[in-house]
Amino acid sequence: MMKYLRMTGWVVWALCSSASFAGEVISAEERAYFQNWIHQQDLKFPRLRRSLVLENGLEALLIQDPRAKKASVALDVGVGSASDPLEHRGLAHYIEHMLFVSTLKYPEVNGFDKFTADHNGQSNAFTDTYHTNYHFDVNASVLGEALDRFSQFFISPSFDPTQLAKEVEAVDAEYQKNAQQDVWGLNHILNSVANPAHPKFQDFQGNKATLSGLTQADIREFFQSYYSAHLMKLVVIAPNDLSEVEAWVRSHFAQIPRNSSAGAYAQKVSYLPSDRLPRLIRYQGSESKQAMSLEFEVPPFEDFKYSSPDILLGQLIASDRKGMLQDSLTKKGWIFHLGTRQEDLGSSQLFGIDFELTDLGLAHWKDVVLEFYQAIALFRNVGIPQYIYDELKFQGELHFTNSSPRNDMDRASVIAGRLQQWPSDELECLESLTARYSPAAFLSVVDLIRPEKMRVIITDHQMRSGAKDPFYQVQYREESLDDPDLARWLGASPHPGHIFPVQSPYLPRDFILRGIPDPGPVLLESPGNRLWVQTDHEFGIPKVVLGMNALSDRVLTPHEHALRLLYSMAVDGVERPVVSQASAFGYDFGLDLSKSGFSVRVTGFSDGFERFFKETASKLDLSDLSEAEFRALKEEILTDIQDELTQEPYHIASSRLRSLLGGSLTLEDLQLQLASVSFDELLAFASEFWSGSFFVQSAMFGNVTHGDALSLINQFRAAVRNDRVLPMEKVALEEFVALNQKDSLVHETRVKDLNHGVAHYFSFGKTT
Repeated sequence: MMKYLRMTGWVVWALCSSASFAGEVISAEERAYFQNWIHQQDLKFPRLRRSLVLENGLEALLIQDPRAKKASVALDVGVGSASDPLEHRGLAHYIEHMLFVSTLKYPEVNGFDKFTADHNGQSNAFTDTYHTNYHFDVNASVLGEALDRFSQFFISPSFDPTQLAKEVEAVDAEYQKNAQQDVWGLNHILNSVANPAHPKFQDFQGNKATLSGLTQADIREFFQSYYSAHLMKLVVIAPNDLSEVEAWVRSHFAQIPRNSSAGAYAQKVSYLPSDRLPRLIRYQGSESKQAMSLEFEVPPFEDFKYSSPDILLGQLIASDRKGMLQDSLTKKGWIFHLGTRQEDLGSSQLFGIDFELTDLGLAHWKDVVLEFYQAIALFRNVGIPQYIYDELKFQGELHFTNSSPRNDMDRASVIAGRLQQWPSDELECLESLTARYSPAAFLSVVDLIRPEKMRVIITDHQMRSGAKDPFYQVQYREESLDDPDLARWLGASPHPGHIFPVQSPYLPRDFILRGIPDPGPVLLESPGNRLWVQTDHEFGIPKVVLGMNALSDRVLTPHEHALRLLYSMAVDGVERPVVSQASAFGYDFGLDLSKSGFSVRVTGFSDGFERFFKETASKLDLSDLSEAEFRALKEEILTDIQDELTQEPYHIASSRLRSLLGGSLTLEDLQLQLASVSFDELLAFASEFWSGSFFVQSAMFGNVTHGDALSLINQFRAAVRNDRVLPMEKVALEEFVALNQKDSLVHETRVKDLNHGVAHYFSFGKTT
């Protein structure tokens, strides 16, 4: 996992802290380590880079990438909601909208969006606390004109007076949509009960009320005060010649004015001052799931960017491996999931641990916190073993030179934001590579994870009194934590059942490309099997991708439909300890429903793929599932069904369409059937399906030969202990729904969101 992505839980919000550590300084050995890996990467994926700083102070990083299909551009400006005036909260977000409307040179309303769409591209932007990020992509052939049009955003925006009210409505529409989701209201609550002197205290996206009375003069004053060239970082990723791109950048972006009095927001105050800790915040959300988060302040990423102790700690806490915290809490039936999150905000960062609790877990939330501190006690007593660090280091190296191509527009956006903090010559390395083994840095972060430095956030659906957030109408209450609980947590010693994870057996070492690439897929057939194979070395990555459908001719009853859904989710749980050992090193496994059986997806490096495939297949009988995990799983699905209407309308529309076309149960029928499913029934269903007759239709491509592919499919049948093949003619290989001529079906669902969502299905003759 790349460093900049961090670990994520059930919600992400950006907070700040005040702890002060000495920043790490790169050594000559570490610099050589970075340079070596950049050289290895350039040998595999040849690229040219060029950094430049224009006379007005704007910094640009230009990357010529022959693999790029389009030209991608991003500009990050160091101003965000932290600079909003109190009387117009949301102004930075509003200006982000207004820059897309029109410019003096290109006055057509929404002309830039039309230009990118006409040239196979798209554009977007977002406003954060400290920065605003604009990004787009277009065909490389029009990059010069696109850069001219884009630069005018920051040279001569028109702030068209005829469009001011319309864009207030657009910002308000975003607010109204977000107000339906708990995450936004909770985020605002947590900011409002933090330090009033901190910029996050006033962080708000804006709405009609906060932007009312806004004049063109107010907008221009904010823009001219903060949109200065020396606060801007530009990134261009394209196949175009670098000298040509540099000429365009110098010609167009040198015209952006510089305001010497403008500066990046640099206020360094505590987000959670010690006199407000420890605290408990209860909130009443609209969703049925129970959630709890523990939050702590830790130093910023900059203070330990070469040793990554925050990443190491986050991975250990959230690990799914046997003997770890998540494994223990899941087996007790106390949690559905556990995740960690960090977000660097310059002077500090927040470290959060997020638990999705079962009803039983909510009743035992104080015991969940205790077991968390028992895990922390283990880390504090043992420190960070060398092999744990070595795995993280190897993980970064794998990603650095063996990752698949990513969306260049998103990539440009991320790089532009990172340039606000990191030097361009270290940027790619800092995203992925961990260069320093530092047990002391690890323990310094662990030492901050203490009960007296903690903020606890927990759902309370029974809340009958409390304050109400003025913007999102979420009810909440701030309380002190009980001294006996704090004493119990403070005195926690290592849990007898907790262990450090064993070393992963899935560190690939053999990166040789196998066989000769096929010009096209090759069909291999045998009784009960149909396999398409293509040896593919296009990206030089020694990985295999397998998609497999195990198809049955069994006609399922409504109760069996519910069993099948429950089974597919149970598989995810029992596979988790295996997948967690391998996922950090490029392997993944997934099982989904198909019309008459199950579809399996497996990816990973060729070296280790066979072992991973066999080990995951051996778990399909659910023999590792405990009854407590079964009860938690059933509760999770029923809760998800209950909460479906809290999703965004287009998600609901898409989900309902799939159900209607697939002939599956309605949500109401599914609830009814799931309620009566027993643990023994589920185990019996798993055994009956895999011991019965089924036909396997598969496709495999990547670094795999035809012989390897056939062997893997045969090994799958052996792993699930199946020797009963189903003839191909007994299964429907093509899935489609044909509507009768001139017939149509409309299904309307009432949702809680004020917006609308529409999903269409068209049937053309016999082809979907």
